[in-house]
Amino acid sequence: MDKQEETQMYLGGIKNKSKEERIEFLRKKEQKNNEGISSSLTVYLDKIPIGFVGLKIDEESNSGEISYIFDLDYTKKGYATEVVEKIIEIAFLKVGLTKIFADTVEENISSEKLLLKLGFEQIGKREADGVIFNEFEKYNNVDLVIVGNLSIDKT
Repeated sequence: MDKQEETQMYLGGIKNKSKEERIEFLRKKEQKNNEGISSSLTVYLDKIPIGFVGLKIDEESNSGEISYIFDLDYTKKGYATEVVEKIIEIAFLKVGLTKIFADTVEENISSEKLLLKLGFEQIGKREADGVIFNEFEKYNNVDLVIVGNLSIDKT
């Protein structure tokens, strides 16, 4: 996927890099992910891998950072929205995170639209390695929590 020219435009950290530079970037990313709880999931459609979704959890702040990339042939079909929405649901309701961060390369309008559609708010911009990123966050706004047991005696 990262070799597709259009996808390359949005890969801030490895865009237009040599094979060796890309390997080094991925090693650094792996090292960063080893510093906390992280997962990377491959998304399959009919046994064909079509994308990846990652969630890096920061236990100290009870927050996470979500990332995703999809094969260009499977974009604009709702797959990314469906998968990212499910990961967010799990992160908030099952893992108990209070906030999720995401960022996009400034020109990646499709990714920005996806995040906004899922309730993220843009909180700023940052520059890294000459690339401008838009930063987003989403809070867990669950208002209703039910704790207890339910038993029904039918006798």
